Amino acid sequence: MFSEKIVDWWVHLVIRYCNVPLIYINNFGNFINFSFKIRRNTSILTSIASVYKSISGKLKRVIPDRLFYLLIIINVFRSIDVLYISNALRSHAINIKYRSKHKETVLVNSSFHDTSIVDDLTITEEYIVFVDGMLPDHGDQIACGYTPIDRHIYYDRLDHIFSYLENKTNKEVVVCLHPKYDEKTCIEDYRGRKAVKNQTQSYIARASLVLFHDTTAIISAFIYKKEVVHLVGSIFNDFQQNLFNQYDKFKLNKVDFMSDTELEKVIQNDEISLDRTVVDEFIENNVVTSGRKNETGYSQIIKDLDFRYGLSKKCMDNNPSIKLRQD
Repeated sequence: MFSEKIVDWWVHLVIRYCNVPLIYINNFGNFINFSFKIRRNTSILTSIASVYKSISGKLKRVIPDRLFYLLIIINVFRSIDVLYISNALRSHAINIKYRSKHKETVLVNSSFHDTSIVDDLTITEEYIVFVDGMLPDHGDQIACGYTPIDRHIYYDRLDHIFSYLENKTNKEVVVCLHPKYDEKTCIEDYRGRKAVKNQTQSYIARASLVLFHDTTAIISAFIYKKEVVHLVGSIFNDFQQNLFNQYDKFKLNKVDFMSDTELEKVIQNDEISLDRTVVDEFIENNVVTSGRKNETGYSQIIKDLDFRYGLSKKCMDNNPSIKLRQD
């Protein structure tokens, strides 16, 4: 578990010195591409402050990234031999923009697709699922200088929304916690409701409705054709607003986080729907990218690595009783 951050550059030096092949696996089907836009109707001073926050935050990420790329070009670090990726559009962009950084990109199916095949999850409609985005505490917005929503306002409002839905539908709300969420405050924040970690996809498969702010786990809702409500609103900062905008392409039902009227309208009038044409296109380009629905991305990676580096032969040479699994 190492990165391209400066703190881990010594690992890349070791890799370069030992001449070890470097393989990256990025098969989550991620579609977030953050770009900053200033909100309308803001004062000049607020706009200037927002631009400064955006630029300073971006430079903290961009400068080390560009230095890392330069060190590859001048042969201090080893370039990435193979990048396994499930985002077809990003793969194309990488091949154009970072030709020296990645020798080759290979399209494989997403890990979300893998889970839907391997785990054979039960598909029901017994829960309402909220996918936690940790909005009051998420480090990215804080690192970029943005003030998060007040946690007391946020969790009080969530409780109100959850209670409304539970009363209307007679279904339990289950919270799928963000991986970095501190569970010490879970009972207080979510008022004792059922909260789980690292089980998001299995609970989405059992949901009649999925609520979220910002999460790649929404891909699971698309796979299982679940009804989705996107909780947004002007109460959130510009950092979050720009992340919210990434989902506009799916034409999801958006509900103002602070509006009872909008929530009631969507639920009572049954206005929850997905644009299946857009979602199906997304799945084709980000989830089942190889075009082979019956294969997991990891089996595709293993087979390709075996072909490139003869892994099965090496395993057999070292121990004839061992055979590399390809399932």
